[in-house]
Amino acid sequence: MLKVNPLISVRDGRVIAAGKTRSRSKAIDRLYEFVESYSSIEELAVERAACAEEAQALIHRLGKLFPEQRIYRCNTSPVVGAHTGPGLLFVSILGDKAS
Repeated sequence: MLKVNPLISVRDGRVIAAGKTRSRSKAIDRLYEFVESYSSIEELAVERAACAEEAQALIHRLGKLFPEQRIYRCNTSPVVGAHTGPGLLFVSILGDKAS
């Protein structure tokens, strides 16, 4: 009803709140900004649950920061999808955060 998009992060095995947005496009912008905040990236994955077009658009956009052919594309597991529902979109990064 309020169209709030929660943002979460996993650090050291703990799930923590990373904020919230009022629109889907702003939430995707925040994912892009999160990736952009890394000074170097070894591996990058974009995972999704029933939102292939949005995932591909994010991958294309991230391709400007990181070679698009090296971005892994994944469907999330049914277990995670059962808890989040369709429309889940997240990025996983192995790299160094900018200071």
